[in-house]
Amino acid sequence: MTLTPSLPTGSPAGLPLRAERRIWAGAVARSADGTPRTGVLPARLDPLVTGKPSMGYNIAEFVAVTSRSLPGVELVANDGTFELAPPGYAAPSANSRIDVIWVRSRFAEFGDASDAPEFGITKGAASPTPAKPSLPAGALELAVAEVKATDTTTQTVIITQSVRYTAMAGGSVPLRNRMEQDAWAPADGSLAHRIDNGIHLVRVGGAWAERVPAAHQGRRGSAAQPAGIEIPTDTVQLPQGVIVKTGTLVAGTTVSFGNEYFPVVVFDTPFPNKCLSVTANPLTGDPITKATGAIGFDTVAANRFRALIPESSNPWVRGFTYIAVGY
Repeated sequence: MTLTPSLPTGSPAGLPLRAERRIWAGAVARSADGTPRTGVLPARLDPLVTGKPSMGYNIAEFVAVTSRSLPGVELVANDGTFELAPPGYAAPSANSRIDVIWVRSRFAEFGDASDAPEFGITKGAASPTPAKPSLPAGALELAVAEVKATDTTTQTVIITQSVRYTAMAGGSVPLRNRMEQDAWAPADGSLAHRIDNGIHLVRVGGAWAERVPAAHQGRRGSAAQPAGIEIPTDTVQLPQGVIVKTGTLVAGTTVSFGNEYFPVVVFDTPFPNKCLSVTANPLTGDPITKATGAIGFDTVAANRFRALIPESSNPWVRGFTYIAVGY
């Protein structure tokens, strides 16, 4: 193992391609094993690939992280609407097929014919039950198109926006749904948010936990205390005063060890020293079902807690309000 040249470098020869790509890999979100997460850096969540009144596709502007070869990455940008219409691109004569629209970076050093990035379409085989084709090395999937024999323009093609998103290191990664959430396993402390339900997530103990804002928080010496509770330090001798956090959690539960577990609640701002106690009161109403038993806790820490319903084997969508007291 050797130390790579720096970025920037003072060397007249410049920075070697492989060294620069490896440095950039450390600037983007990564999985727990260090693999960089490729994807689009979203400025918005509008459709990236759309049909047009011919057999081709419009690709909107974007900036993406691609990886022609691991462990490095490269950044590639599309600065405006690109019309992708390969010569001879047409619908199958029968049945339907699945095509994938993609982008990739190319480097002659890796055996490519050019150093220029490219868009492409990989066509699947026409079939009554078409399958998704494999992509070229280093290609980042942007969208999937199901092309039927009756299609004469891509405006009637079924286009699924399948590109995955990424973020710079320390940023919150947009995840489309639970499937994408379960598929990504970054290091503890990594942030993400679900596009489908708006939930903000943090990685804790090798699992995803919902980030719940501290709705009310009083701080000793602060001028503004909108809904917090401040205990004078000359009455209760606790460092930094008593802090109260409140919130609401509504989520699906899971069953393990004969108990029904809620997701972990992670405070946006941890208690400076310790969480002394948490009290939870169940919510009721469609689609929430009131807890059938007392709510207990298997974890109470300065930065989080997890509630459970003892001796319950019926997972459901349940909710509760809570008050956490600490200092």
